[in-house]
Amino acid sequence: MINESFESKNQIPINLSQETRRLIAYEKLVDNLGSAACKEMGIELFFELELAKIREAKKICENCEIKDLCLDFAILNEEIYGIWGGTTPNERFKIARTRRLL
Repeated sequence: MINESFESKNQIPINLSQETRRLIAYEKLVDNLGSAACKEMGIELFFELELAKIREAKKICENCEIKDLCLDFAILNEEIYGIWGGTTPNERFKIARTRRLL
């Protein structure tokens, strides 16, 4: 029944966890734009805690065509995990705070 309403209305079911809903929304963003540098990669890299892996993920984001949209998505959704739009959670917090002050 959940899948039927999701398929028919193209909406995210409300009984999913917040993290799952965000992931689905991000996948829809990437699918609709089709030009994300991470599209063909495993998502795990963007949620690593090791500094070398964080740098690797950020490097992939550098030339991404939707980097700014990805960053905006993460800030609007207050995403506290992972690399989004080439930024870490702390970097996004600072950007969001600066935007609120403007």
